[in-house]
Amino acid sequence: SIPPTTDQYNNSSLNVGGGETPIVDSRKVYEAVDPLIKKEFITKGIKYITNLSQSNGPGLPWSTIYQTNDKSKVEQFLTENNIQYKWYDNQSTNQSTSSSSSSSSSSNLFTSRVGIVVKEHPITKEKLWFNHAHLFHPTDLPFDTQQMLKKIYHNDYFKYPKYCCFNTKDNEPIPNSYLKHIRSILWKHSIIFKWKKYDVLILDNHLTAHGRMSFEG
Repeated sequence: SIPPTTDQYNNSSLNVGGGETPIVDSRKVYEAVDPLIKKEFITKGIKYITNLSQSNGPGLPWSTIYQTNDKSKVEQFLTENNIQYKWYDNQSTNQSTSSSSSSSSSSNLFTSRVGIVVKEHPITKEKLWFNHAHLFHPTDLPFDTQQMLKKIYHNDYFKYPKYCCFNTKDNEPIPNSYLKHIRSILWKHSIIFKWKKYDVLILDNHLTAHGRMSFEG
């Protein structure tokens, strides 16, 4: 059998304030999500959208995300992972339904991919809640940031730095109430602890969702 992917974290100093690593059992999240919401997510699927600039724009530039300045390497990765993409400049309009296109001289990158909602653990075969809808949706951002993005993009969510919706023909929005419900479950089942010097944490990356709290230092 294939061993589960593991992540390792360590803390060699205490010069950071905050920065806790919340962890949550994805089996518990799967079981706790409302059955009707769960069914709708599984039936419709999730589509993830990103708009990445070359250097100056909201969020990280594509060269940082993909760890290269070579567009051909980015395109190769996207193609191999069945991610639709389009290069565009600030004057052109990105299209959510566009097919892969060559890089030309445009510097901004639009991507669209379909992600899974639930997966089976590779060894135990248990059901796991396995998606990032709660993180990709604008409602995850502070209210002031949400308002700023609305002014910049006039509620055209497919121009946002990141966005997600149901994977339907009309790109049906995910109700905010669904995302609020999911976030509440994630926090309810999260374990949060203070790091101590030389702590080491090893996680089953299939079984355990994880993140990082804000920090100083």
